[in-house]
Amino acid sequence: MASFGKIRGFILNKSDYTKAWKTLLMTKSREPVALPVLSGSMHPLIQTEDVLIIQPCKAGDLHLGDIAVFSVKNRIFAHRVVFIFLTKRWKLIMEKGIQNKFPGWLKPGQVLGRGLGVKRGKQNISFLGRENRQIQRAESCRELLKVIGECILIPARFILSLIRKS
Repeated sequence: MASFGKIRGFILNKSDYTKAWKTLLMTKSREPVALPVLSGSMHPLIQTEDVLIIQPCKAGDLHLGDIAVFSVKNRIFAHRVVFIFLTKRWKLIMEKGIQNKFPGWLKPGQVLGRGLGVKRGKQNISFLGRENRQIQRAESCRELLKVIGECILIPARFILSLIRKS
């Protein structure tokens, strides 16, 4: 597990936020990187005043429930891994921010790393450890059930509206 004390890229100056996030794109190292959080999509788990500690990794290193960092069209964001779909032909990762209504599907090449924890003021909050992993998996399952529920309810509502009109 990475130490919170010795992290490359720890930047507190808000004007350097974008530059700091781009360092994650450029790094070939497996050393953890500390980067400021810019959005509230994972609130309350990760807040905009937090500094996210990221371990660069590949998609194969991710587990259900992990907080993963992705890069999509010049956008870098951290969301929970809700589902991993791997077959010989297809490899997709379903991600979802806590505050986002719908999940997204991403390719393994869009994975930059895994969140190890956050620095919140003087407090270090780890996402690792057996107990935290169990909580993350439970949250991931809960999010997946919400998505499945929406997939069932939306067509059902549409069909009911058609029946009521006729």
